Amino acid sequence: MLFSLFIMCIIETNAQLICTGKMLDIKDGKIDAICFLRNPNPVGNKTKYTILFNGMEIYEVEFTYYKEEDSISIQFFDKENTIVKNESVKLKSKNSHFLICNYKPSIWPINDATQPYQILFGIDNPKKQFITLYQFQAIGGIQTQFRLQYVPDSVLNRHLEAVILEQNMDTIEARYARSVANLKRDMMGYKENIKKEIEKNEASMQLQEATRTADASLQKEFKEKLDTIFIHIFKNIYTFTNDDFDVEFNFNSNGYGNIKIDTTKTIFFKNGRSQKNWLKDSFMLKIKPIIERVIYKTLTGTYTNQNLRPNFLDWFETNFKSYENLSKTDFVEALNQIYDTLDSYETRKISFSTKYFYSFKYKSEVRETIWKYNPNDGTIKPNSKNEAINESLQNIFREKCSACTKGKYNVKICTVSINDTPMGQDIQIIKAK
Repeated sequence: MLFSLFIMCIIETNAQLICTGKMLDIKDGKIDAICFLRNPNPVGNKTKYTILFNGMEIYEVEFTYYKEEDSISIQFFDKENTIVKNESVKLKSKNSHFLICNYKPSIWPINDATQPYQILFGIDNPKKQFITLYQFQAIGGIQTQFRLQYVPDSVLNRHLEAVILEQNMDTIEARYARSVANLKRDMMGYKENIKKEIEKNEASMQLQEATRTADASLQKEFKEKLDTIFIHIFKNIYTFTNDDFDVEFNFNSNGYGNIKIDTTKTIFFKNGRSQKNWLKDSFMLKIKPIIERVIYKTLTGTYTNQNLRPNFLDWFETNFKSYENLSKTDFVEALNQIYDTLDSYETRKISFSTKYFYSFKYKSEVRETIWKYNPNDGTIKPNSKNEAINESLQNIFREKCSACTKGKYNVKICTVSINDTPMGQDIQIIKAK
């Protein structure tokens, strides 16, 4: 009854039962005859083999061919032990894939008559995705080998031709790729040489140019910047001595906007003051580090490097001809990138060493007077009727003399001005005897 149903199934599917296969038990060396069925035409992208032993289905092997992805998935189903295993093969799009051996294309040599393989199958017609299974190992290793049929010599010959062709193609493609890579490397190297030569010439031009004096606009901006620095540092310095400094500073900014201060060439006291004084010390300690940290503008000039693109193209054409069978389309992107770089080097701006001047005046004036202080009502009165005490000085006195008692005090007043502009006043207080 079962056998009749099986025959009916075969007839309904139009599949041809082939019983020339062998099942080899590697451990015992036992060989049994087997039969197999293959659906006569792939169903969609699937081809299924059913293995029978003594009329019973014991194995299924199903291939799913993903042609657009150049891959094949394989599912093994051990019906006796209800075990399923999945494998996959990644094909090469340029290969005709006559035979796939051990899940890899382009394997050679193939000794189908004597060598057991993990799997061996062929794609008879890739357009129809028609797969022929020759042999495979059972799930679990090499204990059982199924050999359904032998590979015809004609298929072996076509496979060998395909392998040789692929190897030749690989050699040609590798040689082509190396040539493209070598020429691109030389292109980039030549571009870098052009850049370095331009930058070298610019550095030489900067060295040959004498230091230029800043124009009115740069000098004005520089003065405003240094006024901020000097006033911030010196406005709160009260020496309580009569000091009068008139100083000229010379600063040289290199082509990169940096100032390096050499005290022997930078500071000049115009009113005959000694080079050794507290103002110079303050400048070196507090102001010099600030000035040397800042980047300053410099005078600039422009010039043009002509024919960068045409000259590079001439070089490229000459070197391109030295290679055989290259396509210029492989170099379009590289050429465009190089042209973009060269365009930025066509019109160049050079910064020149720039000399700046800065004048600074610091004046400290000291006078002594006597004030009367009454802590009971907080009043402060000058001892002289001709003197007036402003509110700022009164506040300073009260702050410094918060614990003072009623009486007369000798007061030393120090007034500081910078660049002829008053900055502020401070006082020293000594109780009168």
